[in-house]
Amino acid sequence: TESPIHVTDAVAQLARLRRVRRITLTGLAEHEVMECLMNLRGTPVSEADARDISRRTRGNPFFVTELGRLGERGDRSPEGVRAFLHSRRSLLPGATREILDVAAVFGRTFQVDWLADASQRSVVSVLDALDPAVQLHLIAEEGIGRHRFVHDLVREALLDSVPSGARAFRCAQKEKAVREAEPVAAGLRLGVRGLYEPGER
Repeated sequence: TESPIHVTDAVAQLARLRRVRRITLTGLAEHEVMECLMNLRGTPVSEADARDISRRTRGNPFFVTELGRLGERGDRSPEGVRAFLHSRRSLLPGATREILDVAAVFGRTFQVDWLADASQRSVVSVLDALDPAVQLHLIAEEGIGRHRFVHDLVREALLDSVPSGARAFRCAQKEKAVREAEPVAAGLRLGVRGLYEPGER
């Protein structure tokens, strides 16, 4: 991942040591999220609440803890999460920050051509802008031309930072981009179907 230079240097030095082993951490399972919330709140936690927080955080322990502290006010991004994501966002180029603000309006998953239409950029420039966010694990590729936010909280925090007027404008751009993309997508589906369905030769 893209990190400050002193962190990168420290990791490189550790990698040279024979006894150092790199471990990839995964998120908490849903039952572990429930256990964490119960310990945090000191009260029983419903399966629905645990499932919702697990979905929004992807089991990230820090996000689970911060969101769990909000209790019933957990419909908004916690201050600690917003501060953390703001620091990560500050590492990104301006073009990447702008395109992520647009992507947040489209939902958890989004397509590159939608962002290109909404931001009036080329597909190539959108892909270039998204790459640093992929490197920082804020978003991930789901397939050709399709990405998703790694955590719902990332998207929620981005939306919280966008002024209401700008958000309304972005929503209008979203509707236009999706509407204009539908005929193209339908044509592609028909073309692909024609390759596999028997017909007159």
